[in-house]
Amino acid sequence: DTLFAIAGASSFQWYFNTNIISGATNYFYVAPSSGDYNVVATDANGCEVEAAVFDVVAGMQLTVDHGLMTI
Repeated sequence: DTLFAIAGASSFQWYFNTNIISGATNYFYVAPSSGDYNVVATDANGCEVEAAVFDVVAGMQLTVDHGLMTI
């Protein structure tokens, strides 16, 4: 549930379901909720690029079955 943009832009702004996420201005964002996210990265010349990540599933936990048997 951690989303990454390419580090190296001058600034970043993350959005959740098209709404700005206040304070989410780093190259990565830990998604607390499932949904659609996008990030706008701006370079030193003011040029912007946007990337979207659809259907993020947040809060999933991996369960590992070690297959232990007692004999």
